[in-house]
Amino acid sequence: MKSKQPLVQTRDTLIHIGVADIMLNGFYKGHYSFEDLKQYGDFGIGAPEHLDGEMVMLDGKVYQTIYTGATFEAPGATKAALAFVHFFEQDRAYSFDAPLKREALYAVLHSQVKRNEPTAICIRGHFSYVCTRAFPPVQQYPAPTLQAMAHLQRYFVYHDLPGALVGYYIPEFLKGINVAGFHFHFLADDKKAGGHLVDFHLRKGHAQLDAIYQLGVLLPPLPEYPSFEGGLQTTEGIVQ
Repeated sequence: MKSKQPLVQTRDTLIHIGVADIMLNGFYKGHYSFEDLKQYGDFGIGAPEHLDGEMVMLDGKVYQTIYTGATFEAPGATKAALAFVHFFEQDRAYSFDAPLKREALYAVLHSQVKRNEPTAICIRGHFSYVCTRAFPPVQQYPAPTLQAMAHLQRYFVYHDLPGALVGYYIPEFLKGINVAGFHFHFLADDKKAGGHLVDFHLRKGHAQLDAIYQLGVLLPPLPEYPSFEGGLQTTEGIVQ
């Protein structure tokens, strides 16, 4: 097995740990530890090994939300099946002074991003409502596609709490490697609630945006990866 080599990057480089379409088709094995991720960024989202919940990186720390809803700072040895990370450096900001639901806020964000420019987005504020989800860990391999396990995911609803939406806007031409459109995970300020974002109502807050100008992809250095086929699901099946 080849050793993992350092990837040369700038602060505007989005690093893909794995490939979205391949993970969605059942490749949930971890290959880079959460501690490894910190050499490539201090901000990002992803999925832990065996699809054991959801991962978010914020301010250089990595948090995991598991299928029970428990959220905690994850051990550095935990591995990622998929992750998108970079070093966040704000380019511009936008304030939300009136309550907004998901669709309305996304419409505002569309006016702030450029069609073909990947952009990291961090929205901090007070939420009157947040719905997130997480999957239970895969128990055996070969594993089914993510879509085939959709009925297993657990949903969590929170009311009246401060927190952050952490994620990216990804152009359509990167669909497959990443998830096109807006893709967010949530983390409460007290770090006791999180998960993949499903819906929300923002009471008041502000967005920080960071344009991405360089991309890197690190493929899993695992012997079964090059010939893995899976179940032919694509990122179009992801509910954002």
